[in-house]
Amino acid sequence: MMKNPAQVLQKPKEGSEKKYDEDYIKYGFSWCGDETAPRPQCIICGDQLSNESMVPSKLKRHLYSSHPSCANKDKQYFKRCLEQNKKQKKFMKLAVTVSEKALEASYHVAKLIARQKKPQTVGETLIKAACMEIVRLMLGPNEVKEVNKVSLSADTVKRRIHDMSSDILGTLIKKLLSAEKFALQINETTDIKNKAQLIAIVRFVEETLLKNIIYFVRRFQSELPVKKFFE
Repeated sequence: MMKNPAQVLQKPKEGSEKKYDEDYIKYGFSWCGDETAPRPQCIICGDQLSNESMVPSKLKRHLYSSHPSCANKDKQYFKRCLEQNKKQKKFMKLAVTVSEKALEASYHVAKLIARQKKPQTVGETLIKAACMEIVRLMLGPNEVKEVNKVSLSADTVKRRIHDMSSDILGTLIKKLLSAEKFALQINETTDIKNKAQLIAIVRFVEETLLKNIIYFVRRFQSELPVKKFFE
């Protein structure tokens, strides 16, 4: 008599999940995942097996077939390996966090330089140097090493400003495309050197607010009056 397919494919009963035994470390395994259904994880290679493999025979099989040179190692060896793995993970997490903060700081300083209309070289020659000196005097040499990770060379500041400008422009274009209507106004103006410029301003409604945003400012390369370009 054939079995009902539903009976053959039925899920394991709740509570039948295998649990990790501290003694399994002698096979080179710790565990990961949910405590209710932990998965065995090899301390040597990091491979994760299914919960169904949480039995000595399958753990031992992996150890002997994948890591025969470690087959005769004792528990203390695997415990040391496990601790080393944890330290490496902690160090990598810290390194990534510091790297992300250094990148974020680089963008923030580049934004300040752009807003103050200062030369891009000021980031490394003055701002970074000043920050390192302040940190050295107030916090110590170890903290100076962290500040030194912030890249503020002229080329880096230039790239950061370009990235932020492109992102702002892209966001504005998306808002204009999603708006039902928008108005574009182009006026003539001059810079501090009395050079003619075109300034474009867009107006649109975002939610319930009327937005007035500068779309672009372009300097004329010609000596002709601006009105000649519209005739």
